[in-house]
Amino acid sequence: MSSRLAVHTWDAPEAEATLVLLHGITDSGLCWADAVNRWHPTYRVIALDALGHGESDRFRPDELAADPIEPMLAETIAVLEQLGSLVILVGHSMGGAVAAAITHRRPDLVTALVLEDPAWRDLTPDQQRQRGQDFLGGRGAPGENWPASEIEPWRRSYDQTDRAFLSLGRATPSDPWREIVGHLTVPTLLVTGTDGVILAEERLAEIRGIGNPHVEIAVIPGAGHCVRRDRTDAFHATVDPWIRRHRVAP
Repeated sequence: MSSRLAVHTWDAPEAEATLVLLHGITDSGLCWADAVNRWHPTYRVIALDALGHGESDRFRPDELAADPIEPMLAETIAVLEQLGSLVILVGHSMGGAVAAAITHRRPDLVTALVLEDPAWRDLTPDQQRQRGQDFLGGRGAPGENWPASEIEPWRRSYDQTDRAFLSLGRATPSDPWREIVGHLTVPTLLVTGTDGVILAEERLAEIRGIGNPHVEIAVIPGAGHCVRRDRTDAFHATVDPWIRRHRVAP
């Protein structure tokens, strides 16, 4: 495995497939606690701490000065290459954008892709810097419907996140997200909500207009950016059957 990333693994001898979970900015691999309880042991589950997050290494100064998302991608790809089998990638926010970029670059490593409100934003440098200040200013409060098992890891992970990285306001790979959507070749499920999400209706209309037959869209009413936490049962009622249908590579 990558020597720079913390890798949390829940093995299952009779697993139907391997799920690799990529978290959002300021989260960590342990922030998937409720989801792991639902998916394991039907699946082998692997949750990574992204570079600069959780127990993984901090970014080097040269990485921060260039494009910190590139080493994040490279370290994640290194883990996937060492697994030796196709995986279903599941990513939220920053992790969703990273998962999509990896699948675009290396479709040979992925059998299916679940993206929970991926961080596909079109931000100017000034807007990125402002987001960096927002990240440094705190996380706010967890939603009232969030699974109890994920709240404490969510709180703890914020304090573990590389502050130099946060200040940049970067959460999206340099690969143009529209190009990624148009060229994905594996079954892909986009999951979003209706309240303050990144993939709001205008963006969903643009994605539908791209017309990639591999990409499906599911909208969970009443969910915000953290779809699986805001509307946990509705999220899993949509996502879990989809994963079962795509657990074997076509």
